[in-house]
Amino acid sequence: MTIKLPETLRPYAAKRWLWAYGTLAAIVLLLAVAWNVEFERAMPRQKLPAAAQEFLSTHYPQEKVALVRWEYEEFGITYQVVFSNGTKVEFLRNGEMKKVKSRLHPVPEAVVPEAICSYVAETFPGTFITEIEHKRHEWEVELNNMVELSFDDRGFYLTDYDD
Repeated sequence: MTIKLPETLRPYAAKRWLWAYGTLAAIVLLLAVAWNVEFERAMPRQKLPAAAQEFLSTHYPQEKVALVRWEYEEFGITYQVVFSNGTKVEFLRNGEMKKVKSRLHPVPEAVVPEAICSYVAETFPGTFITEIEHKRHEWEVELNNMVELSFDDRGFYLTDYDD
């Protein structure tokens, strides 16, 4: 069964569809812009979450902090700490370590899970870890010889090797 519109309402039916499509296009455009929005600003070290401050005082007590940055990207807040020697540490919103990246210095062994440390020591003697990142269900590690390794979060078995 189809409903016929009276002749007097037909011009408004076309406008209604035009308005609906225009509104939908505007919403899609706003979401696309919002998805790519990134904010960042410098902040004092004292405003870091307590867990992040404890991490820094435990693993980097002697390092001089050059910059602390608050970032909003991809609908999440992260903190980035840059030391004067170039080492960068990223934290999640709750202060949990997300990533440690160093140019020349090894990542402290206390930061790296024991199974990953022992695997790297056995398989790649004479190398050290320059970058470690904890993602949702995996750990990504980069060595000073530019080898990249990925480990499962639960069993710490190797899932990817890239040289």
